[in-house]
Amino acid sequence: MSLPPNFGRAVDLSSLGKPAPQPSGPVPGKAVTAENLTTEFLELSSTKPVIVLVWSPRSPESITTLQSLAELQTEDAGAWELGQINADTDPEVAQAIQTKSVPYAVAFIGGQMVPLFEQPYPREQIRLV
Repeated sequence: MSLPPNFGRAVDLSSLGKPAPQPSGPVPGKAVTAENLTTEFLELSSTKPVIVLVWSPRSPESITTLQSLAELQTEDAGAWELGQINADTDPEVAQAIQTKSVPYAVAFIGGQMVPLFEQPYPREQIRLV
């Protein structure tokens, strides 16, 4: 049995996959950057809790988690602040808070970082946290 002449040539089809999911509308929460992490978010945590979610537009689960946190923040009428870090565009900031995977949530309370969760959960379970 002879093989066709072009049989041994591999073609990379990975670029033909589905486009990366994107959050619909503006990204909820205030963007956390290297510049404002200590000056704004840590400072604010002395007056109310700050929850920061590290997410990626490549992770539908992290987008859903971010949207759930935004809804919960609205329901809680500003009792806590929501910050978000896009792990793709700000990897240094994500690394600074010891992110291992997305979604990854931490709280800052009184200037101290408290890890919350590092996997997607349903909205009802996030509410318990």
